[in-house]
Amino acid sequence: MITVLWIFNQVVMTNKEYNKLYLSLLEKFKVVVRDKKRVKKLDCKPGYKAVDGRCIKMSGAEKLSRQKAGKKSAKKRKSKQSSITKKTNKSLAKRKSVGL
Repeated sequence: MITVLWIFNQVVMTNKEYNKLYLSLLEKFKVVVRDKKRVKKLDCKPGYKAVDGRCIKMSGAEKLSRQKAGKKSAKKRKSKQSSITKKTNKSLAKRKSVGL
């Protein structure tokens, strides 16, 4: 069944078009900086991912695989954290000596 939106005896949009417009208005964007330019990034709630400018629900399998990958990368990051901190402090000291 296709319903239409009537304004002043003229068809403006179908129900399907209206729903698509309504969903696109619900999605929120946040501003991030990429290559010294401001870019709008789609901000999805947990369990959803951005696909073609819309938030789409992730499957259970994808959630599980992302969770496993996150734990694995956290372990790796934890083991390398001391060297990361040393390098960061070294470069910050170098910047400070130069006057930046």
